[in-house]
Amino acid sequence: MGLSACGSSAESDFVGNRIPDACGANWPVCDTFAGCRLDDESYVQGELPGSRKFIVHTEGPATIEVSMLVTNAYAQGQLTALTFFEPGCGQQHRVEASGTAFFSESQSEAGTPFVRKQDVSQAGDHLITLDSDASADYRLKVTVTPASAQ
Repeated sequence: MGLSACGSSAESDFVGNRIPDACGANWPVCDTFAGCRLDDESYVQGELPGSRKFIVHTEGPATIEVSMLVTNAYAQGQLTALTFFEPGCGQQHRVEASGTAFFSESQSEAGTPFVRKQDVSQAGDHLITLDSDASADYRLKVTVTPASAQ
């Protein structure tokens, strides 16, 4: 409520009551490490270009939604990709967007995030990687919807 009383912004609306995760850990997953475990109560902020690895846990088959809000856009780059791995990393799903699509969908001025969803079939820890050559500052959050709730 305090934010509403002082005025709202696309960033505060996007983050809501989520807690920032500094992603300073080293969680083992597959044959690598991820900096953080994200859920419906956390978010991360970062800078592109670059890569980020994080873990999302599901209790069973689910849809994982990754949302990114660009807070400062500098250059759109050529490609932004999210790769969703099933537990154990035997199966992966890659979702790509051109630099133009990424920037047009994710501008904070419009208040609309860049959103990509992926259905996963197994319970457990899912490694998700973000790779982009865009130049921007962003906030990223995930939402997990169990298949039984869809």
